[in-house]
Amino acid sequence: MKSSIKIIKRTHNGTQEDEESNELKTGKTAERNTRDLVRTIKSWIDEVQQRKRTQGHSFSPLPVIATVPANQNTD
Repeated sequence: MKSSIKIIKRTHNGTQEDEESNELKTGKTAERNTRDLVRTIKSWIDEVQQRKRTQGHSFSPLPVIATVPANQNTD
C-alpha cells in the first residue's frame, strides 16, 4: 500500500506588517532554537565527562614482566 504525503503551504496576504512580524518571530525562534541546541550539547558533554570520571579507565593495567637483560647471562 502506497501512502502519499501532501504538502500544504499557508499563504499570507503579503503586507509589510506581516512580513516584519514573521521576521521577528523567526529571529526569536532561531535564537531560542540555538540556545536549546547549545544547552543540549553542553549537557551531553557534561554527561560524557561525568561518565568517564565515574567509570575510570576501561582497560586494566598490563602486568609487568621482569626479564633479565641479554647482556647479563647467567652462564
